[in-house]
Amino acid sequence: MGENFNFLVYLIEDDKVFEYMVGYMVGSEGNKHVKTFNNVEDCLNENNETPKCIILDHHLESNITGLDSLPKLQKRFLGVPIFVLSSQDDASVAIEYINKGVSDYIVKNYDGLIKLTQSINDLKDGKIKSNKNYFLDLFRKFFN
Repeated sequence: MGENFNFLVYLIEDDKVFEYMVGYMVGSEGNKHVKTFNNVEDCLNENNETPKCIILDHHLESNITGLDSLPKLQKRFLGVPIFVLSSQDDASVAIEYINKGVSDYIVKNYDGLIKLTQSINDLKDGKIKSNKNYFLDLFRKFFN
């Protein structure tokens, strides 16, 4: 206790196992605090704080996807980087997210959690602002 957490991360994840894993991995390094939400509406109604970034699950409860919720999150948390976590390793879905302005699309697996943790550390350290153009160029290179 008494630690000063100056880097707030919002995690929207309805799977308790991944919520725990992501919260542990992201929150275990540096002065980061991970605040979790089971659904997007609870996150949108959070009035007390503005996160430094948001981690959004692609498949949410009630057949809602992160793509459905993304415009609301972007409007409410203007300019806050959003990282999408998905069990779906589908390039077309990833491209759609990147075209809509997310900072990164990460597949849910161990390597993806390492990548997510590194991306958030880089964001915290000021090394990245947005990966949008990099990923668009990468996908165009491989899928055109």
